[in-house]
Amino acid sequence: MECHPFDIERDSSGWDAIAAASGRNLFQSSGLIAVHRFGRAHSQGLLIRKDGRTIAGIGGLVTGSKDARGFQSLSFPGFSQPQAPGVVSQLIESLRSLGFRRVAFGSFNGGVEEHAEECPGCTLSERLEFIYDLSADEDERYRWLNYNHRRQLKKSSAHGFSLGKVGHNQPWVMTRLHRDWANRRERGKRLQELFSDWFYFRRVTQRLVGGGGGTLYALRDAGGETLSFAFMLESAETAYYMMGASSNRGYRCGASVRLFWELARHYRDTPVRLLNFGGVPAGARDKAHDEHGVYRFKSGFGVDPVIRRSLVCDLNP
Repeated sequence: MECHPFDIERDSSGWDAIAAASGRNLFQSSGLIAVHRFGRAHSQGLLIRKDGRTIAGIGGLVTGSKDARGFQSLSFPGFSQPQAPGVVSQLIESLRSLGFRRVAFGSFNGGVEEHAEECPGCTLSERLEFIYDLSADEDERYRWLNYNHRRQLKKSSAHGFSLGKVGHNQPWVMTRLHRDWANRRERGKRLQELFSDWFYFRRVTQRLVGGGGGTLYALRDAGGETLSFAFMLESAETAYYMMGASSNRGYRCGASVRLFWELARHYRDTPVRLLNFGGVPAGARDKAHDEHGVYRFKSGFGVDPVIRRSLVCDLNP
């Protein structure tokens, strides 16, 4: 197996065509990689070839100085043919031969969970992802809900909330509701931090909304006030929750539960069949963990999480 560099920044459309032909392409697109590019990092793809054929592509960021370069991806790629044993170790060795000194494979929508035993000397970490199967009918999905989610859904049903796409002022909507979320967690933001958030959200919408596979949805009340938002990454069969937040009023009236419930209804009328709620660190099962509340919220929909594994490996010269 061989790796051949691909300059995503010079040919982003060419790279996106390669990513679209592979599985797990949600987190391999040039736009999503560019959203996470900061400082001197630059986007680069790796064409994974075997017997003269490209069997997968993995996109990510090249970081660090010339003598200490690192490669990091948001996910591990899908392959156009069954993965042979040792594919991860072979990939790491190929990256070493290209001069990389540190490798990190993320696990959004898929990691190295099938290859943990192939990575001696590497550090593995686990995440839990919640994948909602939309093939079940609404009555069955309602039975999956825990008591609190049913109560929140019933409470919000009397308010005439509706789901819609956000077409204008998207960065401002995301910044305002994210500010409310931070305040509820006693992480109040200074003006400079709010400007930083706004620029990041603008970057997200510029890169991903439209042809980039991203859509911003909002739950609004009868008067048009936005109570909760969800930024979704959408491919042919999967919609992935990338980020979201609720206003203070939305939090009080259960808008976040209603938002995901309405998203499931929306996607039932599209080719999408899997609604990925995103994930949390595996340690979030512990009540003392900072993200335990997020774990409880997502598990409240009755979805058993799947384990995803990320990998970090320091390569000696």
